[in-house]
Amino acid sequence: MSVFSESTFQYLEELELNNNRDWFIENKKRLEQEVREPFASLLETLSDLLSENGLPLHGGPKTMFRMNRDVRFSNDKSPYKTFVSGLLTKTGTKDISTGLVYLHLDSRGGFVVSGLYQPPTERLYELRTSMIEKHSEFAATISSLRRAGLELDPTDATKNMPRGFSEYSDHEHSESLKLKNIMVRRDLKPSEWWKAGFETELMNFAVASKPILDFLDRN
Repeated sequence: MSVFSESTFQYLEELELNNNRDWFIENKKRLEQEVREPFASLLETLSDLLSENGLPLHGGPKTMFRMNRDVRFSNDKSPYKTFVSGLLTKTGTKDISTGLVYLHLDSRGGFVVSGLYQPPTERLYELRTSMIEKHSEFAATISSLRRAGLELDPTDATKNMPRGFSEYSDHEHSESLKLKNIMVRRDLKPSEWWKAGFETELMNFAVASKPILDFLDRN
């Protein structure tokens, strides 16, 4: 397996300072060898570990995202992303319609999440409705996550009750109803990426998050 090192983060830091086509092309070999190849290898190793531990999610080079940015509607015209990211999904494709694991590497370390990030409005409405109609099932999901030391991530949550759910401000799951992302998250330090057993730690996180993945699949 290709491995990460301090040079991985050196490259990402330099890319942040030199986000232009000439530098990017000149350093393309470094990107592949020091960043993208180790990342793809990690996704493939995680695929095997997860399958062996009852969570068949798959990923590799084909589930990684391109470095090019879509700048058509952005004030920031920097041509390249300064991070590398990819998915582990049921289909081994970039299908984001079901629960998945997303891995993100940047110069500050990165993070891993499990669940759904900003599902479409209709899908989010369905999930919020399930939290109410199947409140006991969702409570059991939350309890299972907490026993594993995980909490649903509140990033991007609305301050007020979302449209169509104002009458549930006193509901036991009122805070979860405000979520726009139905996921758990773990932040990662740079040094974690090259330490022994890192892939096992990521696998353990994903397996521990299985209650929310199961809830998403059932609802």
